[in-house]
Amino acid sequence: MRWVKPDPGLPRFLVSKTTAIAGLCAGWLGLMPAHAALQAADLQGALADWPGYSPYADTISEFYASVDFRFLWYGNAEPSRRTRQLLQALREAGEEGLDPADYRPGALAAQCVETMPAAPAACELAFTAVFLRYAQDLGYGALTAKDVDPNWHIPQQVLPASELLAKIAESDDLGPVFAQLPPPHAAYRQLREALADYRAQRHSPEWPPLPSGPSLRPGDQGPRVGLLRQRLAARDPELLNAARPDFYDDRLVAVVERFQVHHGLDVDGIVGKNTRAALNVPRDRRIAQIALNMERWRWLPRQLGERHILVNIAGFYLTLVQPGRAPLQLRTISGRRDRSSLVFQSHVSHLVVNPDWTVPRRIAVEDLLPQLQRDPLSLADKGIRILRRENDELVEVDPLAEDWLAYNKHNFPYLLRQSPGAHNSLGRVKFMMPNPYAIYIHDTPAQGLFRKSVRTLSSGCIRVERALDLASLILTADDPAEPPPLSGYLETGETVQVPIGSQLPVYLVYFTARVDEQGELYLYDDVYGRDLPLLDRFSLL
Repeated sequence: MRWVKPDPGLPRFLVSKTTAIAGLCAGWLGLMPAHAALQAADLQGALADWPGYSPYADTISEFYASVDFRFLWYGNAEPSRRTRQLLQALREAGEEGLDPADYRPGALAAQCVETMPAAPAACELAFTAVFLRYAQDLGYGALTAKDVDPNWHIPQQVLPASELLAKIAESDDLGPVFAQLPPPHAAYRQLREALADYRAQRHSPEWPPLPSGPSLRPGDQGPRVGLLRQRLAARDPELLNAARPDFYDDRLVAVVERFQVHHGLDVDGIVGKNTRAALNVPRDRRIAQIALNMERWRWLPRQLGERHILVNIAGFYLTLVQPGRAPLQLRTISGRRDRSSLVFQSHVSHLVVNPDWTVPRRIAVEDLLPQLQRDPLSLADKGIRILRRENDELVEVDPLAEDWLAYNKHNFPYLLRQSPGAHNSLGRVKFMMPNPYAIYIHDTPAQGLFRKSVRTLSSGCIRVERALDLASLILTADDPAEPPPLSGYLETGETVQVPIGSQLPVYLVYFTARVDEQGELYLYDDVYGRDLPLLDRFSLL
């Protein structure tokens, strides 16, 4: 990981009394040309003393050689405009969900700006290294995604450092450069605004916790109702104007239901165990939650495509984005906690209408074999055939002719396949996406499951509501005037592969915080525990 906390003091190269640094001081005083002093600096040794910066050593060396060792951050023995802009950005790094302490702006300013630097060339290199790390952290992630989340399989981009240094060398104004560093996604900017809102609330008293006790229901009264009202007044101050503060009235019910909507809870107006737990999450924990989800946006490609699908595993929704149309958002079902869905990117290659389902081996031996052992005919009722390979052909097996108790997960020799139809576990359509994980998006006959608030119910694939509507929109994207051929394919009952025209990128992601188009913040439960490795890091903000 790249986020080991640096020592609070400056690295040794800024206070070293070696002969090399003495020569650099002489260069600052006019005894050696500045470019020669910079050229003589021990770059490798300097950056080795600064955790997290050594990867940029070669880039920095090549850059200064390309500009004849011209100083970037100082001019005429004075800090340049760039220097002060960088220090200001570092001090305000918390606004971007980053920890200013990582960049030590106070120490840099004290040693390299507010007094005559003891080692001007070393200060020059320090500012360049700090700038590159800050730019990497802000644009592409302060953490290495795979180190903190092994389930993240989307390649993380890295900073185009050489290109960036060449750009800032052309102008003494870093404003345009800083404006282009954060992820360009609207969702990131919306989370940044939400973060600022929550950080501003630190000027107010901490939210009062709601003590344990029986569920609070409409019409209840008592001190706990008063505490509930105080807790929710942070978002609706009018709640404090109630004539009966300890009475659970209709206005309070409406605010509780809105809270439940925004936290992925059952919307019933009842403050039970789960709603109380969400209410009692400390404010600083919510700040860290928003910041760490900003970090996840930095891990994603900066261009998702004008047309794409984004599936939020933790939030249980899918969004289809298409130019000129309002985004389509649909509820989804993600993998069970013991078969969690992965984060990766792919593209929809084609649709399969009336799909059959070849049962993955894990599901076959862990879920369906026990059913066969209890009742050999249990799978026939679901349209699942039992097949065995003989002479390179699949032959159907009579379930009553087998001793199912003789099999286990190690010696199960059969392939299970479910025929197309309304009973099929994949529903009427599946969206094929090339990937090594055998994961795809598909319909489901169990539509009632979408009414649940927590939908970790699949074996890893993504089930989507209104799958036929999604398929129709995808098929009409290239030629909206041509009606989709879905109805004809569905009526045949035969399995048909349908091409979709232009490629449609798909991103399966894990976000526990998002802001919708109306600016409303949603904070979801960390259903797979993937926030936990990040919370300590971002609780420093």
